[in-house]
Amino acid sequence: MTSFILHFYWYVDGIQKEFEIYIDELAKLLKNHGVVAKLFADDVKVYVNIVSSDDVSRLQTALDLIVEWAASWQLQLSVSKCCILSVGRALAKSEHSIGDTVLPYDTKYRDLE
Repeated sequence: MTSFILHFYWYVDGIQKEFEIYIDELAKLLKNHGVVAKLFADDVKVYVNIVSSDDVSRLQTALDLIVEWAASWQLQLSVSKCCILSVGRALAKSEHSIGDTVLPYDTKYRDLE
């Protein structure tokens, strides 16, 4: 299995330090909850086919798992960059949140902003 590694740099006393966080744990955690996740650098995209209320709950569970994982690694999420992208014919829009922030629905999303 390929390992996913999040690299970032931090300056400590003027010296650049490289840190690695292995994000395999997050990928496996989401997969174990039936959620497809795509990970690249510091981006995570989750995909859930919503056909029932159980799927709506599964998406919120995935978001909650991401929040818990980030907190355990002392990472902050850029919630302002998050949204729900509905593709195809959707059921009634459900409310999903990260923490106290309700995620907006959008009709398009641009990567690498």
